[in-house]
Amino acid sequence: MAIRAPHRIKRRLPLTPLIDVIFLLLLFFMLSSTFLRFAAVDIATTPPSATRAASSGPSRTALLKLRNDGSLALNGATVSADGLIDQLGTLKETGITQILLSSETGASVQDLVTLMEHLKTGPLPVALSASRVNRGTP
Repeated sequence: MAIRAPHRIKRRLPLTPLIDVIFLLLLFFMLSSTFLRFAAVDIATTPPSATRAASSGPSRTALLKLRNDGSLALNGATVSADGLIDQLGTLKETGITQILLSSETGASVQDLVTLMEHLKTGPLPVALSASRVNRGTP
């Protein structure tokens, strides 16, 4: 005599709540993690009173300009990035106390940040020069 087992009805597992939970977890982990490491670059600033006092005497600041093609000019003369620190050491011996760094329009921001990181190891403090361009006015 054969015994028959009762026929069970197979219920399908609803996948919609499972997919919702997976998307919520994915969203949580994407928003709570960082994918890039950002580094800050310190910029030395001086108060306006110190700038006025320093400008009354002879200039003790050297001008370093980053050109739009990536080349460098120190006090108007073209210099290489490799010999820059040595030339800054020579300028320090002549009485220069600070480097004023500026960039031409069109210079790469990455080149500027790389140069600032390179100048951190130099013998002189660096100040970043900013100029405002008035567009639309003569």
